Amino acid sequence: MGLDALAIAEGTMSGVATKTALDQLTPSDQENIISLLTQIRNNLSPKEEKQNHNYPMPLLPYPLEYEIEEHWEGKPHFCLFLHDATPLRFDIEGIGTFLPTLGPGWVQCDVKGRISTTDGLNHNVIISYREDPVGEFLGILIASNQNTDGILLQQLTNVAAGTINTPQLINANGKGIMVCINVIAISAGSITVHIQELDPLNNAVNDILVSAALAAVAKTFLHIYPGIAVGANVSASAFLPRSYIISSVVVTGVVTATISGSLVG
Repeated sequence: MGLDALAIAEGTMSGVATKTALDQLTPSDQENIISLLTQIRNNLSPKEEKQNHNYPMPLLPYPLEYEIEEHWEGKPHFCLFLHDATPLRFDIEGIGTFLPTLGPGWVQCDVKGRISTTDGLNHNVIISYREDPVGEFLGILIASNQNTDGILLQQLTNVAAGTINTPQLINANGKGIMVCINVIAISAGSITVHIQELDPLNNAVNDILVSAALAAVAKTFLHIYPGIAVGANVSASAFLPRSYIISSVVVTGVVTATISGSLVG
C-alpha cells in the first residue's frame, strides 16, 4: 500500500493519523516519517527556545534568594525579565550587595550570586540563560548609580573578638568611595574598619584608610577620593583601586554592624 509520508506527517501533527495507517509503514517509511517529523518540529520551534533556557518563576523576598546557576547552564549570558518595576537585592560574588529597582523589561545581568526582592512581595520574572544578551547591562546600571549607598560591603551580626575580611571587592568604575559604618549594637570593646587595596597577584593588602576605634552605637563615614582634604581616620586623598577589601577588627565585642559603600565617579 503506498502512503504519502508528508500526509502522514501532517496528520500526525494535527492528531488525525491512525495507528493502523502508521502500522502499515515499512521500516524505511518509518525512518522517513521520524526524520520528517523532526524537521517539522525544528522548523516550528522558535529559534530562541532552542538557544536559550527560560524559566518563568516568582522571585521571592529576601532571605528566600534565587541562587544563580554557577556556570549559567553553559550559556555565555544570564538575563532577567521583570514583568513590573521590581525592588531587587543582588548579592553579587566579589562585589557586594546592590539594591536597585529595575523593570519592567529585560536586564542583562551576567553576574554570579543570588537574587531576591526587598518589598516583601513575590514578583513574576523570567530567569534566562542565553546565547544572546538582551536588555541594559547591569554593570552600567551599577556604575550609573554610583552616588547611592546601595552596595552592602559587609554585615556583622553578634561578632565577638576577631578580624573579619570581605572577599575581593571590585570597583566597577569609581574614582573613590564613601563608606558608612553603622554600628547597630555593641556590648563592649570596639570595632575598627580598614579599607585596603588588594594586589590580586600575591594577595597582599595595604591600608588606604583606617577608622578610629568605634565603641558606641552610631554611624561613621569614611571618604576616599583624589584631591579631598585629608583627615586622620576620616578621609584619604587617593584613588580607590580596582580590587579592594574591607577588614573589620573587633576587640572584645559583641558587635552588630553594617558597612555599606557608595562608589563615586
